[in-house]
Amino acid sequence: MAIGQIAHLKLDCPHCGGSDVTLKDLKCPACAADDLQIIGAKGAEARVWIGTLLIGWLLYRWFYAGTIKAGWPIRYKCKKCGHKFIGEPTKAQEDEMLPAPCMIRFERTSSIFGAWVPQIVHLNGVKVGPVKNGKSIVFPTCVKHNVIFVTDQYGMAFRDRYAFEAQPGASLMLRFNRKFTQATVDTKDSGISQREVNEAQPPLPPQPAPAPVRHIPPPLPMHARDIPALPPSPRWSLQGRDPDTARDYNFEWDEHTTPAPTLGRSSSDSDFRVENDTVSRQHARFRCVGGNLLLTDLHSSNGTRKNGVPLTPGQEVLVTDGSILTFGNLSLSLRRK
Repeated sequence: MAIGQIAHLKLDCPHCGGSDVTLKDLKCPACAADDLQIIGAKGAEARVWIGTLLIGWLLYRWFYAGTIKAGWPIRYKCKKCGHKFIGEPTKAQEDEMLPAPCMIRFERTSSIFGAWVPQIVHLNGVKVGPVKNGKSIVFPTCVKHNVIFVTDQYGMAFRDRYAFEAQPGASLMLRFNRKFTQATVDTKDSGISQREVNEAQPPLPPQPAPAPVRHIPPPLPMHARDIPALPPSPRWSLQGRDPDTARDYNFEWDEHTTPAPTLGRSSSDSDFRVENDTVSRQHARFRCVGGNLLLTDLHSSNGTRKNGVPLTPGQEVLVTDGSILTFGNLSLSLRRK
């Protein structure tokens, strides 16, 4: 992603890191009707007045930048009784889950109106991520019934929304310019290359039957004693393609000679340099401990995600072979050699 979260719910399908939540059963708490209008983020109207009339857009961005990145609870209005309420998606049931993820490419059509203003994409009521003017983002879903809608930088929802039934293994391309202008299905017709699909969701190797594991929450930050010992493997690689610049990246490092490499836009401050505007100068750091690899977001502007789940800035998390790591809107695949 992206990808994001609302309250305690996240995009965290155990198979692909995509959406495993749904709005299918969302109803008005007052009359139980399911014909709902999406209003947008809670407090969006107040933020519009603050941002446009009192302190201006620049000061608004200064005070609310962290809120924009984290996401807001979403408000809905019942078209039958007019009741307004905050609605949260629910975990999809077994019969609602797809056997294979459906890949979605959201493309924001270039326009002179709002050229400097990001728009926030939401999948099934959960924030996926911001999309700049003329840019695109690729993300997966693992549920059948889906709703995609967009809010502006203040959290106000555009009236148009796109509801669809996802097909396992299919690809969907959407174009948006204040409303959804085109939707095409199937990898061949949608413009999503097979390489983009593989990078967003690499094939999983056959997994043995899981053994019972006793979960013990580790202290923060993680130390070597909290990580299970693995056979030593001194080399890692980070690979992927930037869909905005069509540039391929392949970073390799040795645990012994480069124990704590950093990634970012700065050639002087980062070991792995990427040319992407959504990546900070010094975005994230890797750390090798006993054959394992830890990743820390260095309080970046647009955040870091592991398999779609946002990382808490400054907190180390364990990453493994096959993890999809997203820095801003640049997704790279981690490989252990």
